[in-house]
Amino acid sequence: MNSRIACFKMNSCRLLKNTIPLFSLFFVSITTFSQQQIISASWTQVNSNIPRDNFIPRELFKINDTTLYLGCRYYLFRVLKDSLRLELKVNGSENVIRSVVGYDSTIYVSAQDNLVLQKTSDAGWVNIMKGHKAKGEINWEMVEYNSALIYSAWPRWLEYYNFEAKTWTSSSMLDKRGQGVIADFKKTDKDLFVALYGGGVYKKSRIKDDWLACNKGLPANLNVRGMEVIDDKLLFAATEDGVYYTNLKSIHWKLCQPTKVVETKYVDLMYHNGILYATGINGELMVSKDQGRHWSRVIINGATGYVLYSIEAMGPGLYLSADGQGKKTSGVFTIPIYTIESGIK
Repeated sequence: MNSRIACFKMNSCRLLKNTIPLFSLFFVSITTFSQQQIISASWTQVNSNIPRDNFIPRELFKINDTTLYLGCRYYLFRVLKDSLRLELKVNGSENVIRSVVGYDSTIYVSAQDNLVLQKTSDAGWVNIMKGHKAKGEINWEMVEYNSALIYSAWPRWLEYYNFEAKTWTSSSMLDKRGQGVIADFKKTDKDLFVALYGGGVYKKSRIKDDWLACNKGLPANLNVRGMEVIDDKLLFAATEDGVYYTNLKSIHWKLCQPTKVVETKYVDLMYHNGILYATGINGELMVSKDQGRHWSRVIINGATGYVLYSIEAMGPGLYLSADGQGKKTSGVFTIPIYTIESGIK
């Protein structure tokens, strides 16, 4: 899923100086608060050999069921079961791994400083920009769509890389149509949607280089950070005013009312094994097993104060990229999926 929080990404990254001990105690308890189910859980930090002062995690990128990457300031990691393996270090005082895409056995990585790298299984990293300069300011999100790599330059400029011809073309149509900053891409079987922080949601035209606004029913501020699709029928949006949903046949957004009970700004969404997950900027995690009609709140021991940038599932675990905002030790944390699945009603 998950660049999901564009407004935070432009802020200066804070350095962390404290180290906390790791623990691996798991438990589940269920209560009800204001007619909302509460699931209590603990998380375990995934080990890393990078000094904590230099470790600023951002988004998780799931390539397949067994391959998960973490983008950070300076570093790209492969997320293993209980550790992070360094895959790439990029130079530059403000360089951040912004996006990772897998296509046809090749990994593509976008770094902030006008850099798109590719790597096949038997070769090293190669910069496929080759002198091509993005029209926008800095690299942002990427997505594979219709056999092309689409990468965005801040705030809304798009560059298309044709995998077969190995050529770049530029498009300013989203920049002309929309406003705000690109926060996320989401594909359905037939369409491509983009979330704009400050601009809402747009759908790519199927017949020409154009983008169509899909904002009816969204909050007036149009601050959308992330999206998720379920069964090619429902599209969900993470906003500062709750989680919203719409039927893909007729776009008209409606609020998932229970997500408004918890006053939070939502960041990322993920759908896995029939459960929809929504993360927040203060350690919040909400879950729904009936496609957003009812929600339970997961209270993670020690998560208050963390921005939960990104959530993904791999094997038996949920993985969360969590930024302590200079007050707590940032990192990737894991929760057993059974903690949620056994606790949710």
